[in-house]
Amino acid sequence: MTKSQSLQTLENTKPSTSEHQQLLREIAELNTSAQKIRSRYPEKARKLYKKALALSGNNDLFLTEKAASLAGMAFLSNKNGDVDIAVKQNFDAISLLVKSSHSSAIIDAYTNLAWIFHTFGDYSGALEYANNALRAAEELGDKFWLAIALDTYGFCFFSDENDINEASVYQEKAIRILGEIKNYNSQARVYNNLADTHKRANNLDTALSFSQISLELATKISSPYVKALASGTYSEILILMGRFSQAKKYLDEISGELSDEVPIMFRAFILLSLAQIYTKDAKTKDAKLSLLEAIEIFQSAKSISQLSAAHQMLFEIYEQEQDYVQAIKCLKISSELNEKVLSEKSSKQLYANKFVAKLEIARRDA
Repeated sequence: MTKSQSLQTLENTKPSTSEHQQLLREIAELNTSAQKIRSRYPEKARKLYKKALALSGNNDLFLTEKAASLAGMAFLSNKNGDVDIAVKQNFDAISLLVKSSHSSAIIDAYTNLAWIFHTFGDYSGALEYANNALRAAEELGDKFWLAIALDTYGFCFFSDENDINEASVYQEKAIRILGEIKNYNSQARVYNNLADTHKRANNLDTALSFSQISLELATKISSPYVKALASGTYSEILILMGRFSQAKKYLDEISGELSDEVPIMFRAFILLSLAQIYTKDAKTKDAKLSLLEAIEIFQSAKSISQLSAAHQMLFEIYEQEQDYVQAIKCLKISSELNEKVLSEKSSKQLYANKFVAKLEIARRDA
């Protein structure tokens, strides 16, 4: 939540006592501080959000700030691989704002949901949440949140049916806005997302160019989280371009640079990329070791879709080695995990549908 919106919340609220007013100000400042640092220092931000949430309690005067804390924690939960928790936190945040959508918290929650549903392959659902975020951001009029919503909408907008050029317009507008307000950390993230959009469109030269900008900006502003994010995209593009030796050299470098501020999931993604390169170089032993280490991380994070992908890669290696016993075992695990992914997707859609129905009733009764 931005400082201006937090103060606006304060002004629009009429606390019964000066203690309430002071507490509201403290909660707003905690949320604002957490939002500013959450991409660079996720664990520090998590502590601030938790403190803000604890101070909010069940006081109706603090609902908007409580929603901001929940949406912020959902952002961090999703980045850490705790998707189910993130979905619930986002919907809980939205439910607190049934009487008003004029809050950055609801934009945060809707953009979080858009990214989650896109990851699970529910592209129409993701675009719907992204559109909700964009409409709320346009109503709010805050430049930062408008940029975040534009980026999310552009990323979710691109598909086989929608043109890459039209999709990138939204993300490029977000980049310009973030440059105007000098939020270079978020600008580096959007450059990375734009690179990913072009990667999905198979515009690899363009994707690599935007990825390089993201990396340079993240390095310049010393943002470990965004640099790790951009590094993953950059190496994926190099691999798709067939530049395996360059990708390997780069991945080796960034592996040693990962700090405690970077979620361990990034380590797992690097291992997956290394496994791809080792497989291409016929270094199957190294590939298997990388995949097994990545699987341990994905298991601890309960990241089913990534577990499935890793076991599918193991299956292909064992099949190539003609170790059919292990190959069949890995294929079976991958298939079972894929069924779970589809089940989770359906479960999240059902959860979302039930929530929307309850939300409409609550809004009518408000």
